[in-house]
Amino acid sequence: VAYSNIAKSFTTQEWGIVRPDNPPGGTHSQALAAAMVDATRLGAAQEVDEAVVNYREDDPTPLLEDDGHIKLVALSVDRSDKVSKLLERRRRGANPISALSNGNFASINIRGMLIPFVKRRFPPLVWVPQVTCRTLMDDLVAGLTVGVMAIPQAMSYAAIVGVPYVIGLYTAFVPVVVYTFVGTSRQLVVGPVAMESLLIASGLSGLLTQSECPKWYAQGKNSLKSQSQLCPEEYTALVLATTFVVGLLETVSSIFGLGVLLRFLGKPVITGFTAGSAIVIMTSQLKDVFGIKIQNSETLQQVAKSIQAEAHHTSGLCVALALTFIAYLFFHRFVTRHRVLKRYLWWLQSLGPLIVVIIGVLMVRNSPYLQSKLKYVGHIPEGMPPARVPITSEMLGRVFPTAFGAFVVGDMEAIAIGKGLADKNGYSIDSTQELLAQGVANLVGSFFSCYTATGSFSRSAVNDRVGAKTQLAALISALVVMFTLLFLTSWFFWVPKFALAAIVITSVIPLVDIGSAIQLYKMSKKDFVVWLTAASLVMFLGILQGIAAGVALSLLIVIYETAKPQIIILWRIPGTTIYRNIKQESMGTFIPNVFICRLGSSLYFANVVYVKEMLLKYVEDLSDANNIEYMVLEMTPVVSVDYSASLVLEGVVRDFRRKGIELAFAMVGTRVRTNMARTGLLDVIGEKWFFNTVNEAVNYCLKHQRMKSTVAAVPNDIEAPIRGGSEELPAVDSHNSVVLLGSELSISNDLNSNHTVVFMNLEGDRPDVIADFLHRLRDMGFVLKGVHAEQFEAVSWRHRYFVQSSETGSKLSAEEVRLLRADLGELLDMN
Repeated sequence: VAYSNIAKSFTTQEWGIVRPDNPPGGTHSQALAAAMVDATRLGAAQEVDEAVVNYREDDPTPLLEDDGHIKLVALSVDRSDKVSKLLERRRRGANPISALSNGNFASINIRGMLIPFVKRRFPPLVWVPQVTCRTLMDDLVAGLTVGVMAIPQAMSYAAIVGVPYVIGLYTAFVPVVVYTFVGTSRQLVVGPVAMESLLIASGLSGLLTQSECPKWYAQGKNSLKSQSQLCPEEYTALVLATTFVVGLLETVSSIFGLGVLLRFLGKPVITGFTAGSAIVIMTSQLKDVFGIKIQNSETLQQVAKSIQAEAHHTSGLCVALALTFIAYLFFHRFVTRHRVLKRYLWWLQSLGPLIVVIIGVLMVRNSPYLQSKLKYVGHIPEGMPPARVPITSEMLGRVFPTAFGAFVVGDMEAIAIGKGLADKNGYSIDSTQELLAQGVANLVGSFFSCYTATGSFSRSAVNDRVGAKTQLAALISALVVMFTLLFLTSWFFWVPKFALAAIVITSVIPLVDIGSAIQLYKMSKKDFVVWLTAASLVMFLGILQGIAAGVALSLLIVIYETAKPQIIILWRIPGTTIYRNIKQESMGTFIPNVFICRLGSSLYFANVVYVKEMLLKYVEDLSDANNIEYMVLEMTPVVSVDYSASLVLEGVVRDFRRKGIELAFAMVGTRVRTNMARTGLLDVIGEKWFFNTVNEAVNYCLKHQRMKSTVAAVPNDIEAPIRGGSEELPAVDSHNSVVLLGSELSISNDLNSNHTVVFMNLEGDRPDVIADFLHRLRDMGFVLKGVHAEQFEAVSWRHRYFVQSSETGSKLSAEEVRLLRADLGELLDMN
């Protein structure tokens, strides 16, 4: 009768209610629904939007405009057994040594392990069967295109390293062939790249001993000629030794799973290093643009000083031709990538460098004047790469720092490029196998006069854009280079050096990714500082110094982040037993005298003191607003606690108990609990303070608080004051004591995209409160669009009302929410 009267009082056009499907009777929520349906019979809402009354005793989630139900079902017993066996087989297959040591030979599926292993280690078994006439034609076009593109690039990058041009061609041939049979990326093209070339050149600069290069020491270290120019054979041997060590590092890392260490070199460090290196590479090519001789250097200030000293020898003709070629390359790139023209000129996209080389050759070959004024490549030996032993034990220590830097940077870039291409083309790559493929390619290449090869961004992008489908495209590009080595090297005699410089400059300019720097600045100032630091150190201190500083900075950031783990404050979603992060859930309530938080990472010697200090600060900060008597630590992210952390936690527990604060631990993993037991921490805390859920922990704290109050009220019955450990207290009865939700109110604009959700939890049937609430909504000009009510714990009721503003037809504004909260808070206080 009470709810019927409530509904009859709302016979205005602001309220539109429809009967739910099959409404049973007899409970509070159904009575409310039926009463609102009675209002529709009285003609309360015939011309307004309908509102839906959802009531479910077992589901507190509001379902606006719900058409059906979703049933949660379990797998059948047979299918569950099958899933368990498959997962167990995978677990044992991942660690066959453990199975053998336990004598469990039957669990090792030799055939099931061997076939995937062979396919993983020899990828052609996977991609060769997929070759069709269509993919063969795509790979042929892509391979020819990339091969033609690789020839001038390989020669240009060899000039950066300081080795003969033919070494660059060898590097564009042998490692590519090897990678084809070991690598898993179908579009990645390995070979010489600009960054690796600069890194090797800067790392090996001046490393030849006096006995190996007496000419350089005789002229002094400030000579305009480098060791690579004065002692080319000895310097080339040092470069090949570096390649061997790089390949060895890559192979060993793949076998022992050490590739995970590459993750410590974050994206800001890589992009910063790349930008700084690109700028250094461009400045290193200015000597061929100006037609002058300058001292080889890896820092901007030294290059600028050398250029200033030799500026009076600048060749105006060389500068004019170089700038013309650079302008043409940019124009070529713009035209062939124009959104309209690229449909007709796509086949020319990768031919810009080759066109420049051809024009340069024709100019110099047919003009004795230019031959006398310009520098050109000269003789390039033809034939297959010669075999040689790449390293001696004496070289190992000298080249290792440079090799390590090349290993880190090269493989980070190669794997990143490979993963990006794989994601774009709908397949996946094996990072461990990729590391092995790079290692084998460099090891084999070092025996055939190749310097360090890695994934090329520009050639891989062209390979993918032209339509490569398998590694066959890279193999065809290698065959193009081989054909050039056998029959066409004499043709490259007249290639002008300024043309190669123009190719390098235009190739590395896109590597200075200012857009990424701006994005980093907007998203994370810390990452931007890392980017800027890496770029600056590379430009002004040197390549290896920049890498070392970048890695050190990345490690410091990792250590800093782990040493200061997140401590996430939790509060309860009103009317539920769910506790959420206060930053993620705008609608929540705190528990009187109970502080709840989640520790964001495992605890070890470096971060546990910080956690202790923060918990003490929270206790101090809340001493007036909500004096803490209990602290609940949610331990889900904590997967390990070392010995040092256990000792500190023991001190925290004892310290808090002296202050009258109990610590409860929720959702503690088996591994952490076992470690606590071994160190004795579990006995200090007490089994009773460990709980499966946060709600159980909170309920126990409230029961414990009630027990303390009861015992404290009878002081003659106890002999000692109640201490934090509460050993003197009678046992808390978890079964007979029931924790009930009190009356509470909350309002949220986050739970629903179109409505403001008003939540009320009421103790007992309170039709008078509901009537007053509905009248206040109407008086404030708000429209009720839906209501959900359910009984909880037999003595309280949860209500959710979906409200819109009558003026805007959408959720309430922030000011309207504030006014409504104040008004309804007054309502609950009065009742």
